[in-house]
Amino acid sequence: MSTKSSIFLLRNAKQPRRKTMTQRNREHLYSKFEQGAKPSEQDFRDLIDSTLNFQDDQIKRKDQELKVAAPLRVTTNPDDTKETLLKFYAGEENTWSINQKPGEDKVGFNISDAKGVSRLFIESEDGNVGIGTTKPSAPLQVKATKETDPHKNGLYIYNPSNEENQHAILGLQVAGKKGGNPFISWDVKDDGTWSMGIDNQDGNKLKIAPTWKDLNNSTLMTFDGQGRVGIGTTEPSAPLQVKATEKTDPHENGLYIYNPTNKENQHAILGLRVASEQGGNPFISWDVKGKSGWSMGIDNKDENKLKIAPNWKDLNDHTLMTFDGKGHVAIGKLELHEKPIEFSKYDNIGDNININTHYKTDTWICGIVGFHSGSSDIQEDGSGDIIKVYAYPNGNDWYIKADFRSEGSGENWTIWLMAIRKNIAKEKNGKLANLYK
Repeated sequence: MSTKSSIFLLRNAKQPRRKTMTQRNREHLYSKFEQGAKPSEQDFRDLIDSTLNFQDDQIKRKDQELKVAAPLRVTTNPDDTKETLLKFYAGEENTWSINQKPGEDKVGFNISDAKGVSRLFIESEDGNVGIGTTKPSAPLQVKATKETDPHKNGLYIYNPSNEENQHAILGLQVAGKKGGNPFISWDVKDDGTWSMGIDNQDGNKLKIAPTWKDLNNSTLMTFDGQGRVGIGTTEPSAPLQVKATEKTDPHENGLYIYNPTNKENQHAILGLRVASEQGGNPFISWDVKGKSGWSMGIDNKDENKLKIAPNWKDLNDHTLMTFDGKGHVAIGKLELHEKPIEFSKYDNIGDNININTHYKTDTWICGIVGFHSGSSDIQEDGSGDIIKVYAYPNGNDWYIKADFRSEGSGENWTIWLMAIRKNIAKEKNGKLANLYK
């Protein structure tokens, strides 16, 4: 590559033999050495001082290489507004140039391509570096391209080594706990912003916030050092803690799982799983702080029954309802294989009867829900109980009493009895036996 320069003065910054040197431009020297002219000693001195001297200017040539042993001073043409220092050519084609003013008031070191577009600019005042921009506002500012491929736009870190632990890393570091926060900022100008990084003053938690300059301004998501995640809270106490909104619509509050696919078997699922039968129980807990709680889930130690309990942390603490794998339902202590309510019919059991139902008084509460006495006539002589139809406890069993004050023997009772298990029914004042005399 050949090099052409717009420099009209290129010399060693220090000349030990003279305090001043006079440099002349080519037009002036041409006039002094025209045909018939008589150059003076000063003209010859001006000619010599206007050229490079390998010895005085400490420039050496060895093996076709030009080497400069001392710093060079480069001054631009005062008529050049861009203050161009060097231009590089491939043959006659301009390829690159170095200048000090890339068309703006700012002064710095600028490298432009063949079209004069700045590719690298270092600002003299504060040292900011711009890649693709001549107005860097940060220590390093990169102008993005129009490419949508991330490999061709902005900052791309690539490690060509295909070996283990040869990473491609973007590193952010602050000096210590008393310093600022290392974080990344995203910004859509005048529209929306986000930031993500480490909060140095809050246990080095990783935070995401909807602002480009502050991790603690309405922080939306937090990750702590124990792997716990907080959504809407910076103090998660569980592996995942979600702060509810003030919305009453369940679609806008807490956790909402939605599957927009309107196809068969495309479900929306909330899954709870434990590792094995030796593990804990998968269950959901509801809790009103300081008041009460409920839980619902699988009891891993009791044949994987589904249980509901009136507390937030134990399915077996006063379990109120149980479902087994056969579809049976238990309420309270009621066994799953037993029916909580039974209806029995006693056909043609005669007149003035006391019949044992064989329902035990420690398990059941019984009552008459229907009866039929057969054909007869009311006895009109004397006085007494007109009709007696009821269930009553007698020892350990429930009995049926049925009698009608009638004439003749036409009574033949049919009774419908309802029996309810005591664990789902309530005795009046706990004195059921005293209701019947």
